[in-house]
Amino acid sequence: MRWSDTIDAMNPANVPRQVPVREWTWMPLEPASQSQRAYLQDLLRRTNFDPAEMFGEGFADITGLSQWAASWAINQLKDVEIVQDAKEQRIKRLMGAVLRERMATFPVRRCATCEEDRPHRIVSAVLICEACKTVIQ
Repeated sequence: MRWSDTIDAMNPANVPRQVPVREWTWMPLEPASQSQRAYLQDLLRRTNFDPAEMFGEGFADITGLSQWAASWAINQLKDVEIVQDAKEQRIKRLMGAVLRERMATFPVRRCATCEEDRPHRIVSAVLICEACKTVIQ
């Protein structure tokens, strides 16, 4: 029986059974290193992934994974993190564009509280500083 025929804690169900490089045939049989486990836990935390869902049937905990399973998961999570970061950056750019457009219509006045020139919202003939919300009559 080959290692790829069994589903166990070292190589849970969702981990691919084919190791792409001939020299890596030992990786599915060796426990993950401490640095792999630490990096994997950090990536799981940053991407908000559930490890049981990611690894599937046979998963017990991160300490029981093989080097191959940990390596596969790290690569998958790095891809997820790149996509999440790109989405976050796009949202920030859109928010910045909306704020710049919105602030362009507000008059800029010297705020006594901030002691800087700030955009002010006009509400019923009263100016309100957008930064500190101080009302100027």
